[in-house]
Amino acid sequence: MSDKKKAREDTIRRQLQTTNILRGEETSLDNNEINNVDIYFALYPGEVFADRYKVLHKIGEGGMGLVYKVEDLEDDHVIKALKVTIVAAESESEVHIKRFTREINMMRKLHHPNIVTLYEAGQFEKRWYYTMNFIEGKLFTMDTWNDLSVEDGLRILIQIAKAVHHAHQKNILHRDLKPENIIWTSDHQAFLMDFGIAKSLGYNTKLTDSDTVIGSLYYLSPEQASGDSDIDARSDVFALGVVLYQFLTRSLPFMGTSNMMVINAILRSEPISPRSIRSEISEDLQKVCLTALEKNRELRYVSAERFAEDLESVLHDEPPQLITTSSSYYLVYVGIIVVIIYIWIYLGTFY
Repeated sequence: MSDKKKAREDTIRRQLQTTNILRGEETSLDNNEINNVDIYFALYPGEVFADRYKVLHKIGEGGMGLVYKVEDLEDDHVIKALKVTIVAAESESEVHIKRFTREINMMRKLHHPNIVTLYEAGQFEKRWYYTMNFIEGKLFTMDTWNDLSVEDGLRILIQIAKAVHHAHQKNILHRDLKPENIIWTSDHQAFLMDFGIAKSLGYNTKLTDSDTVIGSLYYLSPEQASGDSDIDARSDVFALGVVLYQFLTRSLPFMGTSNMMVINAILRSEPISPRSIRSEISEDLQKVCLTALEKNRELRYVSAERFAEDLESVLHDEPPQLITTSSSYYLVYVGIIVVIIYIWIYLGTFY
């Protein structure tokens, strides 16, 4: 084997292992899985894919796919992003086929100004692919946070929280919310990306074992970190809280020198209060952040929409409502009591 081929195989192996770890699968790889990957597959500037998409340049790559900026020759030369697998469809495992098609089907359900839009999808020369709108922007990561005021950063997170709520209304749980999956433009419009490990709420997926950990380590909710298969929209709310905490403090709320130490911190440790790190953070903003990070999901925001509403309140110097699942139950209970009292008074007056 040539040094070039061996280096490329080693790269693919590392990418596959990383992908499998994040998706809760076995990390060991056999030679068949590596052999199924075309280590030399790539598209080059000027090449036309599927007799339609003229490649401009590569945007990025992951364990199982490449993303390119392309020009659609059949759609008025519109610039799009093309995602194509590096594993031939005929050699892919059933899991990979189902995962890719599931991602496509979920993206087809989502129509929101802050979620990337799916255009076309299909197979070409035994490879799965799909296209989406190309966004000229920056990732919402620490490298770009100094370009944003706190207020602008909050506006970006409000947009993303509303996008997440839209997905939840479509019964889709993202499960991998993190700064790298958020992109923002020069006019501060934000977009949520990558539904590769999303799942349907209330649907018992069989793509992973029930006791595996799904998601990116530092952004896992306690439910995800414990391997609980019974996760809901509040798990995504927790991840939004981690991103908010990280943006405000420039540090992660839960850390450790090993994966298990990070998981243990998520399950058992309380985050340092944001104001202890940056005193200029307001009390109300700290309350919003820590409510999203509650380990008990009954004490966490009941929805991403409520989280977004409280961030908007903070921006307008209004007190946050902090509507959690438990407080919602309390409000319903109080409402029922009030109705009963009114009925009792009415009946007493009538008779």
